[in-house]
Amino acid sequence: MTTRQLRVGALASLLLLVFFAIDPLAIRALPALPEVVVAAAHKLTALGNSAWLAVLLPLIALAAAFTEIRSQSPSARRCASVTLRLAVALFLFVLLSGIAVQLLKHSFGRARPEWFAELGPYAMRPYGFDFSFNSFPSGHATTVGAVAMFLCWMFPKRVTLIAAIAVIIAGTRIVTGSHYPSDVLVGLALGAGTTWLLGRALLLTGQIPPRHDPVFDRIGSRNLTRSVRFARGLSWTAWTRDPLYLSLLIGTLIAMNAAMVIFFSAPQIDIAASGLFFDAERGFWMAENQTLTVIRYIFLRGTQLVALAALVLYLIWWRLGRRMQIPIALPAYAAACFAIGPGLLVNGVFKSHWGRARPANIEAFGGDMVFTLPFERADQCLSNCSFPSGEGSAIAMLAIVVGSIFWPWLRRRGYRVWPVGLAIALLGIALRVAMGRHFLSDSVFAVLLMVLIALIAYRWCGITAIRGQLTRAAMHRDMASVKSYLTSPYRAPVPSLASDLYTLLLAAWRVLTTTGAMLRAMTLGVWRQLRGLWLSRVKPMQLEPGE
Repeated sequence: MTTRQLRVGALASLLLLVFFAIDPLAIRALPALPEVVVAAAHKLTALGNSAWLAVLLPLIALAAAFTEIRSQSPSARRCASVTLRLAVALFLFVLLSGIAVQLLKHSFGRARPEWFAELGPYAMRPYGFDFSFNSFPSGHATTVGAVAMFLCWMFPKRVTLIAAIAVIIAGTRIVTGSHYPSDVLVGLALGAGTTWLLGRALLLTGQIPPRHDPVFDRIGSRNLTRSVRFARGLSWTAWTRDPLYLSLLIGTLIAMNAAMVIFFSAPQIDIAASGLFFDAERGFWMAENQTLTVIRYIFLRGTQLVALAALVLYLIWWRLGRRMQIPIALPAYAAACFAIGPGLLVNGVFKSHWGRARPANIEAFGGDMVFTLPFERADQCLSNCSFPSGEGSAIAMLAIVVGSIFWPWLRRRGYRVWPVGLAIALLGIALRVAMGRHFLSDSVFAVLLMVLIALIAYRWCGITAIRGQLTRAAMHRDMASVKSYLTSPYRAPVPSLASDLYTLLLAAWRVLTTTGAMLRAMTLGVWRQLRGLWLSRVKPMQLEPGE
């Protein structure tokens, strides 16, 4: 018996042991796990979802193809070409392993652990499409295995760390009660095996360079330089260099802790504040007022348009580069504030996972839900919940960004401009409380969180050092450059939107052709590997002399 046969036999024996012995033991042990472990597993398990890779990897490939077409530097084009191929390769690894795992899921039809008490761990309904009967293998674990094997090839000195992280993320499927250990084990093996087999095929056909190619060192050195620059911006000396900034940061943290003490020790403040706008017969009557509703939508759409404009301006600044007098850090600051604050932190994290019911839905105001404290995890709401205020955070962030960028001009204007802007922002924030859509604490913490995010982004982008370059002449010149970029024809000597859109179409076509070439290369490479494996097992015929 060969060494390879021994390894296959040992792996099969381990799988059978897990399947028949460990699977039921693991499910019975789940209720004894601490709540903090289960809560952490519910968060980490999202990293195994292939949906975010399905969006991120095509965007990386498209940006790399765009750079490859437009860049004048041979080194940059080479790095972009390799990045494009690696992004497409990883996308195909995840996609093809995902197709394989779906076929296996529906073929076996194994019941998920939710059926353990009724049907046991070995119930099967082959060729079914019921979600609760497609446990084997785990799709999340397959994605994790595919990505982990790719990263192990990219970073061979970090194999142990990558493998440990992969096992932890895949193991969350067991802790959350979604899969048995054998489902996770086979999923990891399927994903890693798919990446290994298809990756060898791409290396064999020359679609991706070998790991010792110097281009990987150039890509790594660029990323290292950016990481060092980012780390310097977050160093303690950078934070403490400006006494005024440090005072604002410490003051914000103190205000946030004070607000926590107040609203936690006296939760009736929220009820009393919302009760000011509640009528026993009409409910929260301001929510039915057409004029106030129009004002609310003006705030909502206005902040959304400003956030979108900040992102568009950042992309234009990034494209025009040195042609702009105002540094790119300024539009980057505005875009980062809206993306991280109202976008990611408020709507992506808190409102989607904290489950606080809105005032109009709680028992004190005629609803059927329970009042809960801010920052308290609850099950009274599934999505778009009350804490914190999403529209209030967007309005607060708009006021903070405008005020921090244009503060020298506002300060010279004295009390003629900024009090009016502050009053308008407070009106928009208070309107959500008056309409019964948010508690007072939702709005207070929304403002404080946005101040904290804006302070971090302010320091990160170095706005203090570059704000002096925001002169009227620089703004006029840069706006003229933006107008020229948006309106210039396709064959203009300067960068134009028309030429960039054409290049973007070429980049998309480049991604598609690269994907097709890699699929063909994978087919050819796998065939060569299987053919070589077969020929190595077939012994050549020994012919006698004269035959």
